[in-house]
Amino acid sequence: MNKKYQVFERQRIIPLMLAGFFLCAGAFSYLLWRPQTLAEQWLEFLLPFSLINSLSEIRQALHLEVPLWLSGSFADVCWAVALTAAIWWGELRSYLLPLVVVCSMELAQLAGVIPGTFDSYDLVGMSLAVLLTYAFLKTLSGGKDEQQCV
Repeated sequence: MNKKYQVFERQRIIPLMLAGFFLCAGAFSYLLWRPQTLAEQWLEFLLPFSLINSLSEIRQALHLEVPLWLSGSFADVCWAVALTAAIWWGELRSYLLPLVVVCSMELAQLAGVIPGTFDSYDLVGMSLAVLLTYAFLKTLSGGKDEQQCV
């Protein structure tokens, strides 16, 4: 395997691993730190009661005490990292799309367009997560943010 191909593979695998890891970390933080989530309320209509009850028992067994600002924003920051990495993996080398998406989602909560509670910590945290993830991935790729042809 030639060196150019190895560098290309590393640049493709790391964003995918980042996206997967932070997506899982965000989901897991919901189980650990949040009260019943909106997603769980939706799942109550789709899943048997015993499974929903099991989710609640898992949350109680794994519950860890963390500061309120962390429990409220950690999942959102994780998902902003995952979104940025996934978009990068899809070969769109821009911070604008994930930044617009995360800001729009939070501002839509403020406007009451989508369910949820607007939080300025979420807005700042997600914006910083997008920009820092973009900077990391750009550095990893040798400063190139344009699409590469192979």
